Amino acid sequence: MHSWLTSLSARYVGAVASMEPVSDHWPDLQAGERVTLSRAVKQRRDEFSTGRYLCRRLMSVMGLGYDHRITVGANRAPVWPPGIVGSISHTKNLCIAMLAPSGLYDGVGVDLEETNRVSEEIWTYVATDLERDLLGRAPIGRHEVMTVLFCAKEAVFKAVHPLSDEFLEFRQVTIAFDWSVGTFTACCGDHPKSERYAQRGEGLFEIVSDHVCAAFVIPAD
Repeated sequence: MHSWLTSLSARYVGAVASMEPVSDHWPDLQAGERVTLSRAVKQRRDEFSTGRYLCRRLMSVMGLGYDHRITVGANRAPVWPPGIVGSISHTKNLCIAMLAPSGLYDGVGVDLEETNRVSEEIWTYVATDLERDLLGRAPIGRHEVMTVLFCAKEAVFKAVHPLSDEFLEFRQVTIAFDWSVGTFTACCGDHPKSERYAQRGEGLFEIVSDHVCAAFVIPAD
């Protein structure tokens, strides 16, 4: 997975990404960040604090310093410092973050899932009729297809929603994969504001062991 993160940063100049095991970074949080989860269980606090730790480390790599506060805004999304767009995702064991300069990118979204994340019941709510054909044509197993599709759509939502302010159901986004190179595109045809951003974006995905990771990046217009 770390080689995929390297290729991600190489493909999108100025963007940076990092992944770490979920662990306790609660003491490193700033006061305005701790209040969000002051009553949360330890697992949730570890997930949250690891994400903030990764983001601050990435901002330091970008030359922005290490002391920026990342609070929680509408829809529980991170509130990024001026000049930054970003995204965080985690499973119970791993956390990933991706940041990019807003002068070069309008939005980024990243999602990380375990390969058994999507049940048959969830699949019926996620996949369009066209996407269900993927099961028979994709060069990977059934559970991997289901999880890659779910993961890709989550990445699209995270990149597009802050720009369009439109709420999208899973079946209102259609994903087309190029399995040979690990990329995908997204279509939100019935939602013109979201489609305007989605059609400019590009997605990448990777399957490593028992995890799937997807990123969707929208260059600045």
